[in-house]
Amino acid sequence: AVAIAAIGRAVIADLAGDDDGVLAHLDEVEPAVLDHGWAGVAAWLRAVTLTGCGRPGEALGILDAIPPSPDPAFALTVEGARQAVRWSLGHVDEVVAAIPSLVERIAAAGIAQNAVVARLQAAYVLGLIGDAAGARRYIDEARSALGDGPYPGTQLAMAEAAVLVATGDEPAAAAVLDGALAGRTPGVGDDRRVWRNGLALTYLLLPSARE
Repeated sequence: AVAIAAIGRAVIADLAGDDDGVLAHLDEVEPAVLDHGWAGVAAWLRAVTLTGCGRPGEALGILDAIPPSPDPAFALTVEGARQAVRWSLGHVDEVVAAIPSLVERIAAAGIAQNAVVARLQAAYVLGLIGDAAGARRYIDEARSALGDGPYPGTQLAMAEAAVLVATGDEPAAAAVLDGALAGRTPGVGDDRRVWRNGLALTYLLLPSARE
Protein backbone atom coordinates (compact mmCIF):
# COMPACT_ATOMS: atom_id res chain seq x y z
CA ALA A 1 0.00 0.00 0.00
CA VAL A 2 2.86 2.39 0.78
CA ALA A 3 4.40 1.68 -2.62
CA ILE A 4 1.12 2.18 -4.50
CA ALA A 5 0.56 5.44 -2.61
CA ALA A 6 3.99 6.59 -3.76
CA ILE A 7 3.01 5.84 -7.36
CA GLY A 8 -0.17 7.85 -6.82
CA ARG A 9 1.85 10.82 -5.61
CA ALA A 10 4.14 10.42 -8.62
CA VAL A 11 1.14 10.57 -10.95
CA ILE A 12 -0.12 13.73 -9.23
CA ALA A 13 3.34 15.27 -9.59
CA ASP A 14 3.31 14.29 -13.27
CA LEU A 15 -0.02 16.03 -13.83
CA ALA A 16 1.43 19.11 -12.15
CA GLY A 17 4.46 19.01 -14.45
CA ASP A 18 6.92 18.30 -11.64
CA ASP A 19 9.50 15.94 -13.16
CA ASP A 20 11.76 15.96 -10.11
CA GLY A 21 8.76 15.18 -7.93
CA VAL A 22 7.80 12.23 -10.12
CA LEU A 23 11.25 10.70 -9.84
CA ALA A 24 11.49 11.40 -6.10
CA HIS A 25 8.17 9.69 -5.37
CA LEU A 26 9.08 6.70 -7.53
CA ASP A 27 12.31 6.41 -5.56
CA GLU A 28 10.16 5.87 -2.45
CA VAL A 29 9.04 2.49 -3.82
CA GLU A 30 11.05 -0.30 -2.21
CA PRO A 31 12.60 -2.79 -4.66
CA ALA A 32 10.61 -5.99 -5.30
CA VAL A 33 7.58 -4.81 -3.30
CA LEU A 34 5.21 -4.39 -6.27
CA ASP A 35 3.80 -7.14 -8.47
CA HIS A 36 4.74 -7.16 -12.17
CA GLY A 37 1.77 -5.03 -13.20
CA TRP A 38 2.38 -2.16 -10.78
CA ALA A 39 6.14 -2.41 -11.22
CA GLY A 40 5.65 -2.04 -14.98
CA VAL A 41 3.54 1.09 -14.52
CA ALA A 42 6.16 2.62 -12.21
CA ALA A 43 8.96 1.78 -14.64
CA TRP A 44 7.06 3.23 -17.60
CA LEU A 45 6.39 6.48 -15.74
CA ARG A 46 10.04 6.75 -14.74
CA ALA A 47 11.14 6.13 -18.33
CA VAL A 48 8.89 8.73 -19.94
CA THR A 49 9.89 11.25 -17.27
CA LEU A 50 13.59 10.61 -17.88
CA THR A 51 13.07 10.97 -21.63
CA GLY A 52 11.41 14.34 -21.09
CA CYS A 53 14.35 15.38 -18.92
CA GLY A 54 16.80 14.65 -21.72
CA ARG A 55 17.97 11.25 -20.47
CA PRO A 56 16.67 8.86 -23.17
CA GLY A 57 19.54 6.40 -22.82
CA GLU A 58 18.54 5.65 -19.24
CA ALA A 59 14.89 5.48 -20.24
CA LEU A 60 15.49 2.90 -22.96
CA GLY A 61 17.20 0.54 -20.53
CA ILE A 62 14.24 0.81 -18.14
CA LEU A 63 11.68 0.16 -20.87
CA ASP A 64 13.59 -2.83 -22.20
CA ALA A 65 13.58 -4.34 -18.70
CA ILE A 66 9.78 -4.20 -18.28
CA PRO A 67 8.40 -7.77 -18.50
CA PRO A 68 5.80 -8.51 -21.19
CA SER A 69 2.34 -7.47 -20.02
CA PRO A 70 -0.84 -9.54 -20.45
CA ASP A 71 -2.66 -6.22 -20.93
CA PRO A 72 -2.35 -5.40 -24.64
CA ALA A 73 -3.07 -1.70 -24.11
CA PHE A 74 -0.26 -1.32 -21.59
CA ALA A 75 2.12 -3.42 -23.68
CA LEU A 76 1.50 -1.08 -26.61
CA THR A 77 1.93 1.95 -24.35
CA VAL A 78 5.37 0.65 -23.43
CA GLU A 79 6.19 0.00 -27.08
CA GLY A 80 5.07 3.50 -28.02
CA ALA A 81 7.28 4.94 -25.30
CA ARG A 82 10.17 2.87 -26.62
CA GLN A 83 9.70 4.30 -30.12
CA ALA A 84 9.58 7.82 -28.67
CA VAL A 85 12.90 7.17 -26.94
CA ARG A 86 14.41 5.83 -30.15
CA TRP A 87 13.24 8.97 -31.95
CA SER A 88 14.98 11.05 -29.26
CA LEU A 89 18.14 9.04 -29.86
CA GLY A 90 18.01 9.76 -33.59
CA HIS A 91 16.75 6.43 -34.95
CA VAL A 92 14.43 8.18 -37.40
CA ASP A 93 14.17 5.51 -40.11
CA GLU A 94 13.52 2.78 -37.55
CA VAL A 95 10.69 4.77 -35.92
CA VAL A 96 9.08 5.72 -39.22
CA ALA A 97 9.10 2.08 -40.34
CA ALA A 98 7.43 1.01 -37.09
CA ILE A 99 4.61 3.57 -37.21
CA PRO A 100 1.97 1.83 -39.39
CA SER A 101 1.95 -1.42 -37.45
CA LEU A 102 2.10 0.31 -34.07
CA VAL A 103 -0.78 2.68 -34.83
CA GLU A 104 -2.89 -0.17 -36.22
CA ARG A 105 -2.33 -2.32 -33.13
CA ILE A 106 -3.06 0.56 -30.75
CA ALA A 107 -6.32 1.22 -32.58
CA ALA A 108 -7.21 -2.49 -32.41
CA ALA A 109 -6.68 -2.48 -28.63
CA GLY A 110 -9.90 -0.48 -28.40
CA ILE A 111 -8.97 2.50 -26.22
CA ALA A 112 -10.11 5.51 -28.24
CA GLN A 113 -7.92 8.11 -26.51
CA ASN A 114 -4.77 6.02 -27.01
CA ALA A 115 -5.64 5.53 -30.68
CA VAL A 116 -6.16 9.25 -31.21
CA VAL A 117 -2.91 10.25 -29.50
CA ALA A 118 -0.98 7.59 -31.44
CA ARG A 119 -2.33 8.87 -34.74
CA LEU A 120 -1.51 12.47 -33.91
CA GLN A 121 2.02 11.55 -32.84
CA ALA A 122 2.41 9.57 -36.06
CA ALA A 123 1.17 12.57 -38.03
CA TYR A 124 3.74 14.79 -36.36
CA VAL A 125 6.58 12.40 -37.23
CA LEU A 126 5.46 12.02 -40.85
CA GLY A 127 5.08 15.78 -41.17
CA LEU A 128 8.65 16.27 -40.01
CA ILE A 129 10.01 13.93 -42.65
CA GLY A 130 7.95 15.67 -45.35
CA ASP A 131 5.16 13.11 -45.82
CA ALA A 132 2.33 15.62 -45.67
CA ALA A 133 -0.25 13.28 -47.24
CA GLY A 134 0.47 10.49 -44.76
CA ALA A 135 0.41 12.90 -41.86
CA ARG A 136 -2.90 14.43 -42.96
CA ARG A 137 -4.41 10.96 -43.25
CA TYR A 138 -3.55 10.21 -39.62
CA ILE A 139 -4.98 13.56 -38.49
CA ASP A 140 -8.22 12.84 -40.33
CA GLU A 141 -8.39 9.38 -38.75
CA ALA A 142 -7.85 10.91 -35.31
CA ARG A 143 -10.69 13.39 -35.86
CA SER A 144 -12.95 10.61 -37.10
CA ALA A 145 -12.16 8.38 -34.13
CA LEU A 146 -13.20 11.02 -31.59
CA GLY A 147 -16.14 12.48 -33.47
CA ASP A 148 -17.41 15.43 -31.46
CA GLY A 149 -15.29 14.53 -28.43
CA PRO A 150 -12.52 16.70 -27.04
CA TYR A 151 -9.21 16.59 -28.89
CA PRO A 152 -5.77 16.43 -27.31
CA GLY A 153 -5.22 20.07 -28.23
CA THR A 154 -1.45 20.32 -28.03
CA GLN A 155 -0.85 17.08 -29.93
CA LEU A 156 -3.28 18.18 -32.62
CA ALA A 157 -1.62 21.59 -32.94
CA MET A 158 1.84 20.05 -33.20
CA ALA A 159 0.67 17.59 -35.87
CA GLU A 160 -1.08 20.33 -37.84
CA ALA A 161 2.00 22.55 -37.64
CA ALA A 162 4.24 19.76 -38.90
CA VAL A 163 1.96 19.21 -41.89
CA LEU A 164 1.88 22.93 -42.69
CA VAL A 165 5.68 23.10 -42.55
CA ALA A 166 5.88 20.06 -44.85
CA THR A 167 3.69 21.89 -47.38
CA GLY A 168 5.72 25.11 -47.10
CA ASP A 169 3.24 27.24 -45.14
CA GLU A 170 5.37 28.29 -42.20
CA PRO A 171 3.28 31.38 -41.26
CA ALA A 172 0.19 29.19 -40.86
CA ALA A 173 2.18 26.67 -38.83
CA ALA A 174 3.39 29.43 -36.53
CA ALA A 175 -0.18 30.67 -36.09
CA VAL A 176 -1.34 27.17 -35.08
CA LEU A 177 1.37 26.83 -32.46
CA ASP A 178 0.84 30.35 -31.18
CA GLY A 179 -2.85 29.64 -30.73
CA ALA A 180 -2.13 26.39 -28.89
CA LEU A 181 0.17 28.18 -26.46
CA ALA A 182 -2.48 30.79 -25.59
CA GLY A 183 -0.45 32.33 -22.81
CA ARG A 184 1.14 29.06 -21.66
CA THR A 185 4.84 28.45 -21.25
CA PRO A 186 5.94 25.57 -23.51
CA GLY A 187 7.58 22.73 -21.65
CA VAL A 188 5.68 23.40 -18.41
CA GLY A 189 2.57 21.57 -17.20
CA ASP A 190 0.84 18.33 -18.06
CA ASP A 191 1.44 18.70 -21.83
CA ARG A 192 5.12 19.54 -21.43
CA ARG A 193 6.31 16.37 -23.22
CA VAL A 194 4.50 17.36 -26.40
CA TRP A 195 6.14 20.79 -26.40
CA ARG A 196 9.54 19.28 -25.63
CA ASN A 197 9.18 16.78 -28.47
CA GLY A 198 8.35 19.69 -30.77
CA LEU A 199 11.04 21.94 -29.36
CA ALA A 200 12.83 22.64 -32.64
CA LEU A 201 9.60 23.36 -34.51
CA THR A 202 8.35 25.79 -31.87
CA TYR A 203 11.75 27.42 -31.42
CA LEU A 204 12.13 28.16 -35.11
CA LEU A 205 8.57 29.30 -35.79
CA LEU A 206 7.84 31.28 -32.58
CA PRO A 207 10.67 33.63 -31.60
CA SER A 208 8.54 34.79 -28.65
CA ALA A 209 8.74 31.26 -27.17
CA ARG A 210 12.50 30.83 -27.50
CA GLU A 211 13.43 31.90 -24.00
